[in-house]
Amino acid sequence: MKMARRGFTLIEMILVLVVITIALFPLIESFSSGIRGSKIASDTNTAIELAQQKMEQLQSIPFASLSNSSEALGTIAGFAFFSREATVTEPLTNLKEVTVNVYWKSGIGTDQFGISSYFINY
Repeated sequence: MKMARRGFTLIEMILVLVVITIALFPLIESFSSGIRGSKIASDTNTAIELAQQKMEQLQSIPFASLSNSSEALGTIAGFAFFSREATVTEPLTNLKEVTVNVYWKSGIGTDQFGISSYFINY
C-alpha cells in the first residue's frame, strides 16, 4: 500500500528558489538603477543651486572688485563633495564675463556644471 504524497521534495524546493531568484534579479537591478538616477539628479540640482548662489553673490560685489575666486572641495558649508570656482574676464571695457563652475564627486569620477553671465558697468 502506497502512502499519499504530502509536501514537496528537496529538489522541487531548490528549483522554485532558483526560478524566484532569476525572476527577482532584474527587479532588484531596476531599483538600484533608479536610486543611482535619483542621486545623479539630486547632485545636479545641488550644483545648479550652488552655481546660482555664487552668481548672485558676485552680482552684489561692485563692478571694479569682481575677480576670480574658488572654493575647494569640502569648503562649501553643508556640501562636502562639491567645489566651485568663478572666473572673471574682461572682453571689453566696462564689460566682464563671469563663469561659475561647480564640480562634485560622483560614482564614476568628477562631474561639472557651469553657468556664465555678463556684468556691465554703467
